[in-house]
Amino acid sequence: MKEKNREAYVAEFHTAMDMERHARLNMQLLQFRMSLIQEEMLELKDAVDHACALLWYHKAVPASDVAHILKELADCQYVISGFADTFGLQMQPAFIRVHESNMSKLEDGKPVKRRDGKVLKGKNYTPPNLLDLV
Repeated sequence: MKEKNREAYVAEFHTAMDMERHARLNMQLLQFRMSLIQEEMLELKDAVDHACALLWYHKAVPASDVAHILKELADCQYVISGFADTFGLQMQPAFIRVHESNMSKLEDGKPVKRRDGKVLKGKNYTPPNLLDLV
């Protein structure tokens, strides 16, 4: 049996909870979905800030705190997938195309990075084309 992807699980949740799926873009739903993402991102930030505070004081971060960060990351993915399902957006192929685009950032097989470690667009960068997915 084929395992479901994240969006299929979220679609199951939306159906069970009688939530709108494959809706037309409208301001109320866009703002609602964005508020859910912001709420979960703040909860992730709080969990990460707590871990950073422990590390600042040279204390170990307990496994329970790491598990909390993992839970908040999963919640963020869940609401992002929910946003996509609400409007019938195809996340899996979009994700693959964004990955391929990100891989095109390499220059001569090497990443170009900013001082803080962020990978920059190299001379071979190609943006993803997602128009056919909407």
